[in-house]
This record gives sequence, structure tokens and C-alpha cells, in this order.
Amino acid sequence: MHHFLSVTGCRFHFYNYERLETLNFASNRRSVRFIKYIIIVSILVSCGRSQKPERGISGGENTAPEARNADDYLSALADMGQFNGVVVLENNGKILLHKAYTTEKFRSESLAVDTLSQFDLRSVSKLMAKAVLFQLEKEGKLDLSAPLATYLDGFSFGDRVSVQQLMDHRSGLPRELSGLEEDPIDLTASEVMEYVRSQSLEFDPGTDTLYSNPGYQILYYLIGTIEGKPYPEVLRERFFDPLQMNGSGAHFLDKDAKLSHYAYGHYLKNDSLIKVDPLEKEDMQLGHLFSTAGDMSRFMRSLRSSPLADRLSEDGIITHSGGSKGKRAWVSANVKNDFSIVFLSNMDMLPFEMMTKDLVAIMEGDTVDIPQPVQREMATINANILKAYEGRYDFVDAGHLVLEFRIENDSLVAYQKGKRAGVLKPESDSIFFWAPESRESIEFRMDSQGELKAYMDFQGVRWEGEKIQE
Repeated sequence: MHHFLSVTGCRFHFYNYERLETLNFASNRRSVRFIKYIIIVSILVSCGRSQKPERGISGGENTAPEARNADDYLSALADMGQFNGVVVLENNGKILLHKAYTTEKFRSESLAVDTLSQFDLRSVSKLMAKAVLFQLEKEGKLDLSAPLATYLDGFSFGDRVSVQQLMDHRSGLPRELSGLEEDPIDLTASEVMEYVRSQSLEFDPGTDTLYSNPGYQILYYLIGTIEGKPYPEVLRERFFDPLQMNGSGAHFLDKDAKLSHYAYGHYLKNDSLIKVDPLEKEDMQLGHLFSTAGDMSRFMRSLRSSPLADRLSEDGIITHSGGSKGKRAWVSANVKNDFSIVFLSNMDMLPFEMMTKDLVAIMEGDTVDIPQPVQREMATINANILKAYEGRYDFVDAGHLVLEFRIENDSLVAYQKGKRAGVLKPESDSIFFWAPESRESIEFRMDSQGELKAYMDFQGVRWEGEKIQE
């Protein structure tokens, strides 16, 4: 997730994965992580598909318990306005569920989706890049352990950073590019590389981990350099066409892309639903992909059965998420148990982390609770307890987002960049919430080294904040 946060009243402006996101902590809406926008080619060409879009369980009468349980679960979220999108559950080559969910809570025609809807993939593009890089290594075209300078010139850190470290977010490159003088979306790949070359490393390569979008811009460019064609064309040649991913492509540099059924993103602003503009200036052209949930299920199935599955997986799981303002994407494949889960959403008010955990549990045969509306209650606590929590906290993995907590009128109040963000209400001595109908929280507790940390549950993801010693 890209992360920079600014505040206006109770509203936080947050770079999430790959772009600016507006978040409202005082709202009962939720969204999460996890990441290039869409250039709609006029009202765009037809995909040339003859399938009829489905709005129900694929196969019509699939009675698999996983399908029934997941459908009940997702329908409940949609009823509460916490999910809008398409989900595919697949096991041992059999589609258990392929269904579109359009929430009625906001009554917006632009929210409507079906099983052929095409969604922006955001950072899921990085998983595709990893797969290509491993293929290139197997083909003898690339040594992942080699320094970047072996393949690309002009990077001041090229002799110190390996291709593998770029893949693993251990290069030391920052989360986002700094010093940009133009809108990123207008930059060519070569122009982006010029900005990347000017970046300073935040730590010595290999000594720490920091999610870096510039690092993957280098990898997209490297793939294109090795193959002699743009990264999107490499994806078409290696994945989209062979796997018959007919609804997939790139918004830029993909001459065969067919985008006719685009799912516009949506987010809440002051409790009003806002449709995201088709083209966002903060994004970059390389890695700007779209796909359908069905196509992504085929892609994940191919990775599960690939000779590279072990290298792409961690503890037997191949997964990646992506997100930005109004858009969410998540793919996961269990190599050992041979199942995949895909969901693509065109709104960001969803309990992302809860959804991912529960859908995995359902596929593993466990019973999960059907989501219910939240109504939290305030607790009465001693105001002296708040004194320990005062101070500034650096949420490092959120792009060094800094929040300050002050005591005002016996309440804990959050500030960012000197501006008041909202009052925290105590649920216990250590857990605070912004709104009673929201799951989002701040929890203060000691870590294993005895250091006080602030843990922010935000958009379905937990972020750790380190207290800044003044």
C-alpha cells in the first residue's frame, strides 16, 4: 500500500498501495490494503466474448458446502454495504462459486457488476512480475542474485541491490517516488526510471524490508528490457493468451487489450458514494492491469500447478493483494490443498483482512460466523491511563505515517500534521474506536521488548506504530 496520510477534520487522506485514498475514521465504512488506474479507451471495444454474464453461483445448482457457506457470508456483507464485486472459489479444477455481488445499500447504477466485469488489479501485477522473473531465470536469461547493474545501467545503487532484493522489497528503496515534477501517469517508462535513479536508499540492501513500488517499476522495466518488448506485452504472450484470459490486459502498452466491461471504483466521502475517475494522475503506466475474477482464477490455477509453485509460495500459499481508492483485489492459491480464492471489488469499504481469513477458513472446511452489523459500546476508564498513550507514533509500514495523540477534556484525540483528526472513544483501558458502528480501532500495548506501540486497525489491516522518543 502506498501510504501518506493527511487530515481534514476526521478525514484522513491516505496513499494506499499505489495511490491517494480518502478515508473517514468516523464512518461505519471499511476498506483495506492492499493497490494503476484505468484509461478507458473511449467506451472501448468489445471483448468478443459470447458468454452471458452470470449473477449467481456458476453451474446453477452447485450445492458444495463451501459454496453455500461463502455465498451466505458474502451476501451478508453485501447487504450491509461492505462488499461489492465478484468472487471465484475453485478446488481441484472445479469452480465451486463464481458469483457477482452488487450491494443495494447505496443504490448506485455504477456499482453494478456481473461475472464478466473487468476490475483494476493494482499490486496483483507484482505477483505476475514475480512469475515472469522466475521463468526468465529458468530460461537462463536472468540471474536473480546478480546486481541490478548487470542488466540496467545508470542506477547509483545498481551494484548494491540485487534483482532478488527488489522482488522481496529488501532493496532499501522508498515506498513511493519523491521529487516528482509531473503527474506520474504522464511519464513514459524511461522517464520513470530517471526518477527512480535519483532515489536514495532508506537502509542498506538486505538489512530490512520496506514495500517499494519504485522497486517493482524497475522490475517491470527490467522484464521489458530482457524480452525486448513492454512488460504488458510479455504478460500477454506468457499468460493472457495461453490461459485464454480474454478479459485481461493492460491499460497502457498492450495493443491487444480489450476493455468493454469496466467496473468503476467507488469510495465514501461524507457518507456519499463517489465514483472514481477513469484516469488518476498519481499512477504509473507500467503494471497498470485489469482482469476478470474468472481470468484470475485461471491464472492462480496455472501457478498452483506450475513447476515454480514452490518458489512463488510461502508456507504453501501463493497470494497477493492490491488496492487503491475505490478498488480492491485479492488472489490466493493453496498449493498443497489445490484450491484458489479470488475476489475483485470496485469499492473499498470492505473488511479486507476479515474476508481473506474467513474465505480461507471456509475453503478449509471450517465454520465461520456470518457477518453482523457492529455496535460498539464506550467504557469508562480513568483519565490518568491516557497519559501513557500521549505522544507521536510513526507507522513505518504505512509510509511513515505519523499520528499524534493528545489528551483534551479527559479524552484521547488524534492529530496528523497538527490538524485534529478525531476523538477516540474507549472500549477498554487499551482499545479505542472512532465510531460505534465501525470495526476500526487503535490499540496501545507493550511489545515483546517492553516498548509501547500503537496498533491501528484500519481498512481491515493492522498497522504498527512506533512511539517517537522526543
